[in-house]
Order: sequence, then C-alpha cells, then structure tokens
Amino acid sequence: MMRAFARATETERRNYAVFAVVAVALFMSTMASTIVAVGLPTLEEELDTTVGWIGWVINVYALVQTIVMPVAGNLGDELGNRKLFLWALALFAGSSLALGFALNVYVLIVLRGIQGIGAGVFLPVAIGIASDIFGQRRQTAIGLFTTILTIGTIIGPNIGGVIITHLSWRWLFFVNVPIAVAVFFIGLRLLPQSDRAKRRLAIDWLGVALFGLGIALLLYAVTFWSNHPNAMSDPLPIAFASLGLLSLIAFVRHEARTPSPMVEVQLLKSWPLLMANIQQFIFGLFTVGTFSFIPYYAQVGYGMSPSTSGLILTVRSIALVLLSIVSSVALIRLGYRRPMVVGVTIIACGLFLLGLGLRDLGIPNVAWLSIIMVITGVGLGIGAPASNNAALDVIPGKISSISGVRGVFRNVGGIVGAAMVVIVLSHFSDKGEGLERIFLALSILVFLSIGLVFFIPDTARQRYAERKKEQASRGLS
Repeated sequence: MMRAFARATETERRNYAVFAVVAVALFMSTMASTIVAVGLPTLEEELDTTVGWIGWVINVYALVQTIVMPVAGNLGDELGNRKLFLWALALFAGSSLALGFALNVYVLIVLRGIQGIGAGVFLPVAIGIASDIFGQRRQTAIGLFTTILTIGTIIGPNIGGVIITHLSWRWLFFVNVPIAVAVFFIGLRLLPQSDRAKRRLAIDWLGVALFGLGIALLLYAVTFWSNHPNAMSDPLPIAFASLGLLSLIAFVRHEARTPSPMVEVQLLKSWPLLMANIQQFIFGLFTVGTFSFIPYYAQVGYGMSPSTSGLILTVRSIALVLLSIVSSVALIRLGYRRPMVVGVTIIACGLFLLGLGLRDLGIPNVAWLSIIMVITGVGLGIGAPASNNAALDVIPGKISSISGVRGVFRNVGGIVGAAMVVIVLSHFSDKGEGLERIFLALSILVFLSIGLVFFIPDTARQRYAERKKEQASRGLS
C-alpha cells in the first residue's frame, strides 16, 4: 500500500488524504458511542442519578443518529458535502467540550443529543465524499469505512477504561475535542468544494418530527417507570407511552404516502424483507442495546475495574472482525441460510452462558467473560455478513433504500434494548442479577429468531447451484 501511495499522482495522494480525514471522523463518532459504556457506574454515582437517566446517555446518542442519517444524505446533496461535514465537525467538537463541563445528568443528556447530530452526519456524508473523489473505485473506500467503524468500537471502551481509572469521567468527552478540531482545520484545507444540487431536494421533516417525537415519548415513559418501579399504573407515563405509539403509527402512515419518505416503508410489503428486518431489530437489541451494558455488568456483577471491563468488549470486536472476513469470503459456497442459523445459535449459547452468572470456575473471571464475548463475536462474525447480503438480494434494485430501512430497524432495536434493560434493572437491587435475567431471556429470543431465517431466500446458494450446473454442462460439451 505504501508503494502504491508513492506511485500515486498528486491528485490521488490528495484523495487519499481526504479519505483519511473523513475516516478519522467516523472513527471518532464510533469511539464516542462506546467510550461512555465503561463510565456508566461512575456517571450514576458522581452525578447522583439513577440508571434510568444514565441509560439516556446511550439512548439519545443512538436515537439522534438514527434520525439524522437519512436526512444528512439529502442535505449533503443540497448544501454540499464539504460544508455539511465541517458544520457537523464544529457541532461535534463544541458539544464534546460542553459535555465535559455538564453539571447534572439532564444537561448531559441534552448535550449528548447535540453530539449525536454531528455524529449522525459523518457516515452518509463520508460516503458521498468518497463517491465524489473515487468514482468507480468507491466500493473499496466505502468497504474500509466498515472496518474503521469497528476499530472505533474496539478502541473506545479501552480508552474509556483508562480514563475512568486514572482521570475524571469528564475526559470521556474532552478526549474528542482535539481530534475534532484537528480534523476540522485539515478538512477546511483538503476537502474538495462540491457543487450544490441543481434542484432542492425534498426532506421529510414531518417524518423526522413524528419519528423522533414517538421514540422520545416512549423513552420518557420507560425512564419514569425505571425511576418509579412501583408506579407502573401511573397515568402520566401511560399517557406519554400512548402518545409515543400514536406518533409512530402516524409516522408509518405518513411514510407510506409521502413522495420523499425518510424511510421507504413500502419495502416492508415484501414478506422476506420484513422477516429480515425483524431479525435485524433483534440483532439491534443484542448488539447495540444490551451489550452496551456489558462493562456495567462486569463492574457491578464481578467487581472489575473500568479498564478491565473495557477490555472485555475488545475481544468480542476482534473475533467479530476476523470471522466476518472468513464468512464473507465463503458466502457464495455456503449460502446465506446456513451461516445465519449457525451464527444465531452461537450467539444464543453465548448469551445463555452469560445469563448463568458463573464465577470462580478455576480461571480468572475476566478470562471467563472474555471467552463468552469471543463466542458472541464469533456468532456475529459468521451470521452478520450473510444476513446483510441476504436482505439486499431480496430487491437488488433498492439496495440504498433497503440499507436505510435496516439501519433504522437495527438502531431502534438498540434503543428499545437499552430502554428495556433500564426498566428491568429498576426492579432489582442487585443489578448484576438483573442483567443475568435479561441475558437469559434474550438468549431465548435470539434462538427463536432462527425461524425468521427460513423466510429469507437463500439467493447465494441458488447462484452457486446455477454456477455448478453451468460448469458441469460446459464440461460435458
């Protein structure tokens, strides 16, 4: 790669530098998402709040990103990717700095939402910039973005653990400021000027408002119930939850009718695609929502230090990356269905082991938890590439729209998962025991989702069979 860079023209080198700029921003946004996970117990204690409100620190970031991503793509086309990217960087840097000075959890939540706006812009705009500068070679650059996002999930918890152990929790947010500022000024110099779209693009602001309002109202109801576990029948949270559901119903009806929807819900009329997205929702429960609390579980359930709890997530990410590479290469031969079934089964087994709450088995507890994390990472690495490709193959001409819908299902699954964890934990004085019950219940749900796999066409297996048949016919001729 270094030789290729040395042989590159000046324009190509500049393009590589632009890629590096947007890649660092993507890394930073993912790191900001995972770095907080190891600090949840500390934030709960030092801000003198409850696990219900602390859950919002994770949820609001994911919620705002979910809303912003589909809008950012259109805004990038209308305003220009360069301008939107730089504004997002400034917003991200400013909110990160302000987060470090937050005096209570409520200010923290609001600022975390603002930080999520900036983070939500980065991926769609990065893809747009990569498409502009690399043209037909954009697939490689966009593929590398996935690896960069994964690296962020690996490094985030480890840096967070070191910060919580040796510094104040405020540095969980301060650490992003110099990175964002540096990327801003480098981007100001390097990012190419982009022409505005020739026409103003319709942005579904009503859809954005209905979706955001619905999720926020539901989350508020969950927060109330988690803070007042004996007031489940209180009319206030019931009213908020009802209004939230009505807002989401209105969102779905509006999206089905508007010519420029935030999410193309018409795609869900395809039964195989609906099943694939329900499975994606369940994966979101597991990968985004519940597993955000693994460092919390390691600390409250096993008494581990923040730095050690961050390390546990790292081994899962490494296993996921390695197995996803192997699985991706073998997809055509194996087909989609078998890797999905195997992957889901392995994940369910890992969650079941986690839910048993076993301790002191003759090996260090950190080693035992790490083994379980490797098991779940292996399951995800085997199943996720097959699941993603199988869904995209359902309607090949709608790949971008399907990707957007799947992203919403995954993120909403993560938001719901984190919210459910919070409300269940409110009924347990022993938070470790509460999380173990959650893991056991989730293991059953994940295992049952195997049934969804058989509704999704195994087009890879069909193509492989057709290829073998064609090869055989050539041999006979």
